[in-house]
Amino acid sequence: TAQLRAARRIGARTVFVSSRPGKRWTAFRWRWLAALDAHWIAYPAFLAGELSWWERSKLRLRPGVSVTFLGTVFAEPDEERRAEFLRSLDVEEDRYVLLAPGGGGAHRRGPAALDAFVRAAREIAAVTGLRAVLVLGPAHRGELPAIDGVRVLGGVASSDMIALVGGARVAVLNGGSTLTQALALGRACVATAIADDQTERVRRCAALGLIEVSALDAASLSARANRLATDDSTRDDLQRRVREAGLHNGLEFAIDGLEALLDAGPPASNGARP
Repeated sequence: TAQLRAARRIGARTVFVSSRPGKRWTAFRWRWLAALDAHWIAYPAFLAGELSWWERSKLRLRPGVSVTFLGTVFAEPDEERRAEFLRSLDVEEDRYVLLAPGGGGAHRRGPAALDAFVRAAREIAAVTGLRAVLVLGPAHRGELPAIDGVRVLGGVASSDMIALVGGARVAVLNGGSTLTQALALGRACVATAIADDQTERVRRCAALGLIEVSALDAASLSARANRLATDDSTRDDLQRRVREAGLHNGLEFAIDGLEALLDAGPPASNGARP
């Protein structure tokens, strides 16, 4: 709050980006609304939930604050870089299944999730004949397991992760930001909730028919991934629903929005230079 107020005092425009319900609630407190020009919610409305009566009421009293459901934001790698990265892993586009449990176990279900994804990767590679790429996450410690038919990675750069997601026949993910990125790229996804804030997000995606939802165990993850990877009709139907949902990369909107705020100059109540 002190930082936002200091920014306003020197004439800066302010944008807050929320990705969790608690942060969204924080941005609607009176002290924050008084210091914001814009609040961007980093999920589409059908996942984050439309504005509540309470939120709309507050915005009527603070009409200068714009609220936008940004969807998801990511920088897409250029085609040459993407192809080079996939070649370095010895995988071909649409000929591998990606598995990514998240950051590597910084939450209470982390160890169980990691074990389930490792065993699911082994099963998927054995049953489908496709290569599996398992990304354990940047917080993973220790040696990477050696699994037949599976390329195991620790952490990867964000642009390389987008390259992996975009080229996968099926992506097996948790319910975090990588899931929304995969949907924006039109991928067929199997998802399971690992962190507590992911449960409702996964439920909403499943209710809209955008994902195959799975329990957090190897048998369930691999069975659903194997079906999507080998049944072209089922996978095509799922990807069609994903495309029709209209989830997109909000990067261009974010850039345009920042430019518009800069062009508008400092807030009307403060003549300082931004």
